[in-house]
Amino acid sequence: MKRMKKIKKILISLSLTLFLSANFSFSQPIDLQNLDPNVALNLDVNLDVSVDVNLNLPSDYAKAVIIQMGNQNEAYQIQNGIANTAFIYQEGILNYAFQLQEGDHNEAYIIQRGSGNKAYQYQYNDFNTGIIVQIGNGNEARQNQNGYAKGIIIQNGNGHIITQN
Repeated sequence: MKRMKKIKKILISLSLTLFLSANFSFSQPIDLQNLDPNVALNLDVNLDVSVDVNLNLPSDYAKAVIIQMGNQNEAYQIQNGIANTAFIYQEGILNYAFQLQEGDHNEAYIIQRGSGNKAYQYQYNDFNTGIIVQIGNGNEARQNQNGYAKGIIIQNGNGHIITQN
């Protein structure tokens, strides 16, 4: 229960800052008029991970965290710039995640739970924030951001493919 509260706190802080201004992409048809404003909070209840990403580093340092649970997961992070944050959490088998940050003050978060998921985040220029959450198997998500962009991709289920520009 304590672990779920911590991940909930992480996702709440991410979700709330993005919720009103984010460019949403869902892998299943969603009626945005009737969208539950707590959709991100409803999904994070199923995640059982606890991570304190506060590394107590000076604010202009780049921060990169990868956590893998399971087998044969791959994760890559490349950061060029200052004050970037990259976070990847993988639980399952054969998941793949890639994050590229070229610029300053970018934030990228990938959470994968399941098997055979692929997630790619490309952030160029400054002040981008991107979140990809994949719960299920065989999903693929690509998120491309070119400065002052905010985006959330949530894939819940199997075999979804989505690109967000």
